[in-house]
Amino acid sequence: MLTAYKFRLYPNKDQKELFSKYFGCTRVVWNKALELRESYYKEHKNDKQKKGLNYYDTARFLRELKQKEEYKWLNEANSQSLQQALMDLDKAFKAFFKGISKYPNYKKKTNR
Repeated sequence: MLTAYKFRLYPNKDQKELFSKYFGCTRVVWNKALELRESYYKEHKNDKQKKGLNYYDTARFLRELKQKEEYKWLNEANSQSLQQALMDLDKAFKAFFKGISKYPNYKKKTNR
């Protein structure tokens, strides 16, 4: 017989601040990668070789983005959460092209 347990965690003030920083960084990375994919597609839609970007292309973009002076604060978040945002975006595009879901949207600060 399998048993499941549910836990509710109550983070303290410092942990809440850290979580909100991580969520904000992943939101910015998602939005920037979505913007990059859209602009790349618009520039190359008539090119038969490659019409879009994949996860690995956006991961290279993330490395370049973190090196820019105006986005240095992305280094405060752990890299795994930022990379997971790119993987989730790639998964959302794959689901869109299969006809399973709608086109990926930009993330807002007020989203859960």
